Order: sequence, then C-alpha cells, then structure tokens
Amino acid sequence: MQIMNNVYEHYDVVIIGGGLGGLVSGNYLAKAGKKVLLAEQHFQPGGCCTSFKRKGFTFDAGGHFFGSFGEKGFLRKIIQDLELEDKIKFKEAEPSDYLVFPDFTVKIVRDLSHIEQQLKSIFPDEEEGITKFLSYLKTFNYTMSFRIKDKTFREILDSFFRDEKIKAVFDVLLLYIGLPSKQMSAVAGIILFRDFILDGGYYPLGSMQNFSNMLAQQMEKFGGTVMLSTKVEKINIEENKVTGITLKDGRIIQSDYVISNADANQTFLDMIGEEHLEQKFVTRLKEMEPSVSHFNVYLGIKSEAVENLAVKGNTWYVPEYDIEKIYNKMRTNPFHENGFIHIAFPSFYDESLSPEGHESIFLTILAPFKNVSYWKEQKESLSQLLIERAEHIIPELSQNIVVKEISTPQTIYRYTLNSQGANYGWAMKNSQVSRLRLNQKSPVKGLYLAGHWTLPGAGLATVAQSGYTAAKMILEDTH
Repeated sequence: MQIMNNVYEHYDVVIIGGGLGGLVSGNYLAKAGKKVLLAEQHFQPGGCCTSFKRKGFTFDAGGHFFGSFGEKGFLRKIIQDLELEDKIKFKEAEPSDYLVFPDFTVKIVRDLSHIEQQLKSIFPDEEEGITKFLSYLKTFNYTMSFRIKDKTFREILDSFFRDEKIKAVFDVLLLYIGLPSKQMSAVAGIILFRDFILDGGYYPLGSMQNFSNMLAQQMEKFGGTVMLSTKVEKINIEENKVTGITLKDGRIIQSDYVISNADANQTFLDMIGEEHLEQKFVTRLKEMEPSVSHFNVYLGIKSEAVENLAVKGNTWYVPEYDIEKIYNKMRTNPFHENGFIHIAFPSFYDESLSPEGHESIFLTILAPFKNVSYWKEQKESLSQLLIERAEHIIPELSQNIVVKEISTPQTIYRYTLNSQGANYGWAMKNSQVSRLRLNQKSPVKGLYLAGHWTLPGAGLATVAQSGYTAAKMILEDTH
C-alpha cells in the first residue's frame, strides 16, 4: 500500500474510501482485470474496521466480530471469491454474547435449540412464542419481507411475546446496528438476527486491522492501486456523468466509473454539489437521519482481573428492561444512570493482541454527537463512569488497568468523516431501509455507492456485501 504513489491519468474505476465496501469492490474489479484506484483519506485502510496499538496492546477501534461466515454466509463467499482463505483466519467465539440483565443471563450461541432451551427455562409461560419466533427467524426469506416492510421489529416481537423481559433480550441485540425495536425496521432486525446473531461471533485473527490490510494487499496483488492519506476533494461531472475525481492536492484523475464508499452527504453535497443533482433528491438526502455514534474506552488490563469471571466473552450489561427508554436517554445524555454498556474482550480470542499476563478490552456505549469542547471536558469523567459500570461484570477492573485510551463521536468523525460520527450510516428505520435507502446506482451516471449509507445497510458483513454488488453492477454494465 502506497502513500501518494505514482498514479495513471485514467482508470476504469476510481473508489473513494477504503472501508470494507470500497476494499471488496476494488478486489472484485481488479481481479476481473479492471484498472482500479482506491483513494483513502486515513493513513490505514478499513474505515470502521481498523485497529491501533498502545504499549504492546492492540485495540480494535469499533468492530468486534463478523457475522455471515457460516457455511452459507455471504462473507464466506467473498473470502473464497477473493482467494483469501489462507490469509484470513477466524476464531469462532461460542457463546458470541452474554446478555446480563438484573434477573438472569442469556448466552447467545449458534445452536438455536440451545437458545430455545435457555429462554424456555427463564420464561416458561412463553414456550409457544419462543418456538414460533425462533422458527420464524430461521425460515425468514426475502419473499416474506414485503409483508412486513412497514412494520417495526417491536411489532414482530409483540406478535410472539407478552413478557416485556423476553422482548428486552432480543431488543438489546438490535443495538448492534444502532436502534431499539420500536424504531428498528422489522426487515433489518430480522436480517441482523439471521446473518449476525445466529451466524456471528467470528473474530479475524491478527485484529480487525489485519483483516482490512489483507483486503488492501490482495487488491494490489490483483493489480489495483491503493492510495492512503489521500483525500478526494471533488467528483468531476460532465452532462450528468462522472469523468473522474480531483484530489485535495489538485491532481485530476480521470475514470469511467466512480464508486463512493464515503459518507453520503459528503459524496453528494460536497464532492458533487447540489447544482448537479435534482432538487427532489437533494431534499430527500437532507431529510435522512444518520445513525447513533459511540463512545469507547480501550483498556489494557492485567489478566488477573478477568481470571474468575462468571461470563467469559463479549458482554452486554443491561440494568433495566425498557431498552427504548435507555436508548432515548443515552441519545441525549451519555451519563444516564441506568445506561447499558457493552464490553468486548478481543484478546480472549487472539492472545497476540496483548502482552503476556494481560488482556485487551474495550467498553462501548451509544453517545450523541456533540462539539469538540464538550467531549474535551467530559470524556474523562464519562470514561470513569463506564469503568465503574463495567465493574458489575469485572469487579476488580479499576485496580488492574495498565493502559487507557478514549474515543468519542468526534474521534469517529475525524477518522471516518461519517456525518455526526455515525457508526451505521443512515439509521436503520423503516423510512431508510430497503427501497427507501440510497440505491447503489446513483442518479449520476457512472457513480455507484458502497458502504453503510446505501443498500443493504449497516454491519461489517453487510457493508462487504455492498462492495460485491457495486462491483458486479459495473462489471455487468461494461459487458
């Protein structure tokens, strides 16, 4: 991978953004013989799938697991298509998640029958609903989605269950793509459960960054070019057709096609400009709502702090059952006293991420996008609150911390340029999913979209799928 290396004047395809959507599309196009350039503004590829190192510890910036890598998973297809089986290895976490509520703990495993047994032992009055709901998730297919296209996931839960506590079990897992059930599209929620929860828990050995690096290196092996620390300033348009890009340093690179894996607002409003777009499209774009952001605390800790844990894996600590209430409070006030916390333990699955006798973990909550001065003033006190909350799971956490780093929504914005530090592109509500999300074939001829601002939606494996589809569209268009 090069930083500002020599480039040609013309490419078949230029890709803006080195997140997973851009990397996957670049690989497929380069493998097919296309002359491809990928330009990424960050100094390393990956977008939301990156890592950093501090004092011998490796911390994953955001993502903690992949889904859809089972026998029929789409991510597995991508890895096989791109000849990466020998370069990218996964460790399967089982259970993938522990959900710790005030009255009970649920282990999320791939075996549906085991989940069914757990839930029936906790909620004996919901036995029939549990069987029917899990069967519904297992057999759901895209032809069924039309019937529920206007429903929320909460309406699906209400049709199977009466007890609010069992609804909370499924509700909290939806926060993996940023919304509670009353706001989440039913289709998006079901696909999350099918492709990530019931086929999840795959950790890429070597870190999330290693996964992204392998994709970038493979793209170059196929003949593509990856440019890091290279910001695209403008997408050049003539007569409603892309002609290439202009870099921040003023260089113009011509191309027949452009794939934008970048933030949608930047793509259309900044890099293209409203004057090249229909007003109806601009109005719709400005009305769309970005997803929630995150506040993360990365900790290098002594292993003795976690040696005797009751739960040994990624954990949700949820102090109350009204997930909608917690979510709405935390969207405006990250200090909400009954807020949840997610704790990831990547070094449980890959010992190379921490020095011997230590572990690499990170704590996450949903957080609002506030200005730089707010986070500068509040980040230390909020990080301490998260550590105290995490001590419900790791009682001796505070006295065993060796390294601490913090990221705020402003940090996420700085490294990804996602509007409002959005972790999931557009919020996954009914008005912004399926046919109402931005189409991968944009209104500008020759411009295609990849990433979580377009179809299919949020999530690492889902975004990778968008890259596959964008490449396929261009390859079909050129034959």
